[in-house]
Amino acid sequence: MSAVFGANRATGMHGFCAALIWALAAAPVSAQELALALKSNATQDGSTLPLQAVAGGATTAQATLELPLKGRVGDTVVYTRAELGALIERRLPGARLRWSGAERVLVYRRGQALAAGQYVAWAQERLQSQLAGSEGRFEIAPIGDYRDLNLPGGAVNAKAHFDAGVGRRETRVWLDLLVDGNFYTTVPVQFRVRHFLSALVLLQTGTAHLPLGAAQVEQREVDVSEVRGAALRAPQQLAGMRLRHDVAAGVALSEEDIELRPPVRSGSEIQVFATVGSIVVQTGAVAQRDGFIGQRIGAWLPKNNEQLMVEVIGEDRAIVSNTQR
Repeated sequence: MSAVFGANRATGMHGFCAALIWALAAAPVSAQELALALKSNATQDGSTLPLQAVAGGATTAQATLELPLKGRVGDTVVYTRAELGALIERRLPGARLRWSGAERVLVYRRGQALAAGQYVAWAQERLQSQLAGSEGRFEIAPIGDYRDLNLPGGAVNAKAHFDAGVGRRETRVWLDLLVDGNFYTTVPVQFRVRHFLSALVLLQTGTAHLPLGAAQVEQREVDVSEVRGAALRAPQQLAGMRLRHDVAAGVALSEEDIELRPPVRSGSEIQVFATVGSIVVQTGAVAQRDGFIGQRIGAWLPKNNEQLMVEVIGEDRAIVSNTQR
């Protein structure tokens, strides 16, 4: 009596389709002895084989034999008696095999097409799920050209993993493709990601060192993936800050665009205090550079065209430094 060693299409099981011809001996044999007639040519459709086609009986009716994915789809692969025997031994330890027929079988690995649009859609769905808990809304679109794939026969599934910093302007999804639960290959899919959040936008063009406050900005929904650095989200972030460089009107502000506003600014008029004995003298001066509290800067006295070294003590205030540079 013979049985087909392969996928049973009537029951929907995967495996070899007419991959190997196995024959049980006409005379009864024990459960631990199998007579196997090997065919010289076969076609592989899947990665598993129901053992009932090999030995029959209730003990093997639900078991399957895992077949190694040798070669690529479209290749003809050689399986020797020894290789097949080792696979059967894993399922039936101690089984005695009696071979007949061919010494080896040439297996043509027939596959199935997986459309590029299908696996790109899978990658996009998984990326959307990954970003679902993030604030704001996302617009995602694939980048690049992708080709159809030829996979082994069997049920195809996919698992995704992501580069660090998922959700950046360009994000790559690595899609692991599984056939009958077995890993087959990984394909990268690139996406352009637009991330929309409410952020601060400059109302009018601002020049470098412009002091900032709520009056200079308004909140709009912007694509923060286009913003260099972290976008500013609340007016409170502008307290004590100024523009680091020129910024055009309508541009969303980021941490890269601002810096601390010094209490004394270059070219500004400041009050300079000096102590002579018990007398405190106050005079006006022009700061020659920016200065933070505790820093020493140069100051120019317009009244007598004198240069002083002063120490910043507050907003537009300084004292004559005891140590001259």
